[in-house]
Amino acid sequence: MKYRKIIICCFASLIFLGCSSSPKPTPYSQLPKDRLTVSHGKLAAQALIKQAQNRLGRGSSIIVASFVDVNDLTRSTALGRILSQQFVTQFTNYEYNVVELLLRKNIYITEKGGEFLLSRQVKSISNKHQANAVVVGSYAAGIDTVFVTAKVVDVASNLVIASVDFSIPLDPNTSMMLKQ
Repeated sequence: MKYRKIIICCFASLIFLGCSSSPKPTPYSQLPKDRLTVSHGKLAAQALIKQAQNRLGRGSSIIVASFVDVNDLTRSTALGRILSQQFVTQFTNYEYNVVELLLRKNIYITEKGGEFLLSRQVKSISNKHQANAVVVGSYAAGIDTVFVTAKVVDVASNLVIASVDFSIPLDPNTSMMLKQ
């Protein structure tokens, strides 16, 4: 009888412990590499904004073009398009006015290519929207890493006012986006 009560108490305790425990959140450093891609773009955009803020005040209008393959500057991929959208998000969060190119029909667009700004169109589009700067970027895939450069270019002078380099692990997610 005594053992029966002890066994029942132990069994009940195990059941209650199983129901009450909650999993600990996974530390940032232990996340799979492919889950870090958004953070890479976000942190790079924030670094670019920090560099540019002395020369490009909050509330300034900017244009963000699709990031392009450094080996073919007329070509972008899903990776280039999503990186540019991550930069749009951060510039918007930091109170910059971002001209949305996805809604424009007169930007040079190749099939599945993204939004490319031809040099002759930059002045016209920036004047129309009173944009002070353009954010451009390029990337190159290595063996296990994608190397990315993003720049803020002053429209009036064509001078680079901020630039950031970063890398993204070339994992299955990133590889798939480079093919699209």
